[in-house]
Amino acid sequence: MKLFTVYTPPAEEEGINHKTKAEAEAAEEV
Repeated sequence: MKLFTVYTPPAEEEGINHKTKAEAEAAEEV
């Protein structure tokens, strides 16, 4: 069995926090 770990940097800019899932999804659409 092989285990792979893939790292990618976060899609958001540093310091951006969304309080709700709806806010995060709305920000993603922009």
